[in-house]
Amino acid sequence: MKNFLSILFFLNAVAFAIEISEPSKIISADSNVISSNLIDEILYLGTDAGTVNIYDIKADKFLPTINLPKKKSYFNDEPSSRVFSIDRLGDMLLILSELSYDERRLMVYKFDGLKFNEIKNFQTPNKSAKKAFFIDENQAVISDFGNEIYIVDLKNGELKFKNKFSIALYVDFEINKTRDKIAIGAESGVVYIYNLKTKQIEKMLNFFKDNMYDIDYIDDMVAVGSITRQVGIYDGDIKYFNADFIVYALGLSNDKKRIAFMNGEQSDILIFDIKSRKKLATIKTGQEILSEIYLSNDDRVISVAYQKEVKFWSIK
Repeated sequence: MKNFLSILFFLNAVAFAIEISEPSKIISADSNVISSNLIDEILYLGTDAGTVNIYDIKADKFLPTINLPKKKSYFNDEPSSRVFSIDRLGDMLLILSELSYDERRLMVYKFDGLKFNEIKNFQTPNKSAKKAFFIDENQAVISDFGNEIYIVDLKNGELKFKNKFSIALYVDFEINKTRDKIAIGAESGVVYIYNLKTKQIEKMLNFFKDNMYDIDYIDDMVAVGSITRQVGIYDGDIKYFNADFIVYALGLSNDKKRIAFMNGEQSDILIFDIKSRKKLATIKTGQEILSEIYLSNDDRVISVAYQKEVKFWSIK
C-alpha cells in the first residue's frame, strides 16, 4: 500500500508539471554576459565588452549603459575590461572589474537620477578577487579564488579585515538581505555561514563531498548546485533534489517556497515546490550553460548564460 501511494504521488507530480519552450521576452546585452544581478526589478548585466547594461523590467527599457575604461595588457593595446560582479545599495552601484594588466578594481558609482557616475575606483587587495558586495555605504566585502574574504573601506580603499575559510578553492558567495551575513562555499562541498559583524562562522553546512557551483542565500535558507548532479537546500535541515547533469545555476524564489535549477546539457530549468517536492515546470531554454537563474514570486523566471541574449519565462 505504501509503495502504491508513493507511485501515485510521483505520477500526480509529473502529470501537473508544465513544459515551456517559448520565452515571454528576450533582451540582448552589448556582448556576452559574464555577470548579473537582479535588484528591485532592475537587471544588471556585466559583459565581456567592458559594459554594464541596466534593464528596467517594469518600464521595459534599458537605462544608460555604464562603459568601463579600456584596459592595457601585455598582448593587446586596448582590449575590453571584464565585469566580474555587480551590486547595488540605494543609489550606489559596486562593480568588480578586471582592468589593465589583469588587476582587479573595485569601482563605486552613484545614480544622479538619469545615469550612474563613477565616484571611487580602488585596486583590490589581490589579483584573484572574484565577487564583491556592499556591507553598507562605507564598506564592501570581496571574495577571492583562495577562499578568503576581504573587508575594505570604500572611503579610501584600505583593507580593514581578511579571513580565510579553507585550503579548498573558492566556489561562490552571496550576502543576505540585511547584509550582515554571507554564505561562502568551497570545492570541498562545505558552505560556511559567516557573520560579518561578529567575524565568526555561525554554521558549517556539509552539503557534498565534491565541488559545488552556484549559491543562493535568502534569509536563513541556502541553496547550492553540485558536480554530483544534485541541489542541496538548507532551511534548518539539509534536503536534496536530483538533476541529470552538473547544476551550474539555480535560484530560490524570494518567498523561499520554490527552487529553480539547471538540468541537463541543453540547459533546461526544473522548478520544484520545496516543501511538497512537487515538480511544477520544465523550461526548455535552448541556451548555453546557464550562469544565473532568477525566480520571482509571481511565476517569472529569468535565465542568463554566457551569450548576449537573456530570456524571460512565464510559468503561469
